[in-house]
Amino acid sequence: LALSSGGSAVQDIIDKTNRLETSKNDLQKQVDDTEKRVKNEQDTISSIEQSGIEVVAEATRLREEIKVLESGAEACEEDKSTKDNQIHTLRDEIGHQEELISKLQKEKKAAGGGRQKTEEEM
Repeated sequence: LALSSGGSAVQDIIDKTNRLETSKNDLQKQVDDTEKRVKNEQDTISSIEQSGIEVVAEATRLREEIKVLESGAEACEEDKSTKDNQIHTLRDEIGHQEELISKLQKEKKAAGGGRQKTEEEM
């Protein structure tokens, strides 16, 4: 009887050990799965951080490009204003030259008419 109860106790210990090993294996699988998820999350976070760095770098590059383009546009506006002023000045000069030409033509006519009278009188 002691032997059979001892065998039963041994069997209980073996069964308990098997259940504990199964639980241990299940828990180890859960730990492994959790560690895998944590690593995937860390990889995702790292990827997002890298993308953020790239976005910030691109934004900085675009800001600099905008500054250059705005500066170029401002220079073009200044050039346009200068050219507009030059055109205005040249138009004024052309008007003045046309007035002088008109005066000279009138004087030439008047001098020509006076010379013609002088020739007729002679």
